[in-house]
Amino acid sequence: MKAHFPAEFMCAQISSEIGNFDKLPGFVAEAADMGLEIMPPDINTAYARFSPVSGKNAILYGLAGVKGVGTAAAEAIVAERETNGPFKSFSDFCERMGNNIVNKRVLESLVKCGAFDSLGIHRAKLFGNIENVMKWAAKRRDEKASGQGNLFDAFADDIGADASDCDLEDIPPWSDNLALQYERELAGIYISGHPLERYHPLIASFQTRSLANLKELSGDCDVRVVGLADTVTIKNSRKDGRPFAILTLDTTETTIEVLVWSDVFAKYSGACVKDAALLVCGQLQKRQSTGNDSDQKVSLSAREIYPLAEAPRLFGTKVSVSIKANDTGVMENIDRVRKLTKTYPGAMPLELRLIYPDRKITIAAGQEYAVDPATAADGKPGEDFVSGAEQLLGRNSVRIIARPEIYRERKSREWSRN
Repeated sequence: MKAHFPAEFMCAQISSEIGNFDKLPGFVAEAADMGLEIMPPDINTAYARFSPVSGKNAILYGLAGVKGVGTAAAEAIVAERETNGPFKSFSDFCERMGNNIVNKRVLESLVKCGAFDSLGIHRAKLFGNIENVMKWAAKRRDEKASGQGNLFDAFADDIGADASDCDLEDIPPWSDNLALQYERELAGIYISGHPLERYHPLIASFQTRSLANLKELSGDCDVRVVGLADTVTIKNSRKDGRPFAILTLDTTETTIEVLVWSDVFAKYSGACVKDAALLVCGQLQKRQSTGNDSDQKVSLSAREIYPLAEAPRLFGTKVSVSIKANDTGVMENIDRVRKLTKTYPGAMPLELRLIYPDRKITIAAGQEYAVDPATAADGKPGEDFVSGAEQLLGRNSVRIIARPEIYRERKSREWSRN
């Protein structure tokens, strides 16, 4: 069934783990690895359990699978929606659902994982107004129960008007990174994007091998890999008591175990931080999985570990900017890049690649146009040279040319396994 009906099979598998959040995210990640699209939970389309999406190779995230919601609240939401129609607004939802089963904690979880996104109000604004809307909704229910609603309320209900007369306080949106962190916290996976997406120029520049098909890669090959430190586990060696670390690295394509033995950990422990974006230089290793002779487990034995933001300075040789030369605004774009170099001056050489329909011309800019390619610590677009240039010229228009050597430091001796 898994081979012929993957979405249906995985929906049943994942739904069986509802209430067991330690295991549920792992099955959701497995479904994503199988090529199934994971669609975010939605109060107007999702069911309590995970469900296949008709006509698509996709799974709709079940409301009961969201941490902090639970089966009772999820089933109550679906029942109300099927009885009285879709929820028209956040205040309409709160008024109809009450505060008993769908309490403040449930609302917070649903907002943070994006279940109200289809209503058109950003998550931070909803989250910051939960208490006010709950009070307003309770008052509305009390008035209706006591017959105190006025004629205009009754008329509005009769014509099905949107229950949105509770003004929401204006609150700035969350950053993309914070919104994704909340998704991971409540749903177990990133749904609307991935924190590494903002680093795509660095991944293209410094990662030497794709890890999409780990088992097809040869063992004992040296690689540079970009990923998020999903988990960081520190242990002590039974041999000499020295600490070492095991990282789970999320590369957007897959996850891989990174072994950081004592000698390496002593030098790079400062970079081994949970949720940090890292550049790991090391050797891929294959070993047989326990109990399955035909299955091999691939891990990465780290030799050097750096914060990803430092990769341009440590491994970059020059910055290459591509400009379409057949565009009418080519001279204007060149001038914009020139001005951008003055905003981010540095020591790394810059080259311009003029892209014509039938040829490419590379021009080395003078030393006065050398730039600082460092990525902004908060990753906000436009706050470093690379993202600023890509805002002007489009995605994939900037590349940092990396040194060919995998490692920065010469290998003086083999590092030992603990």
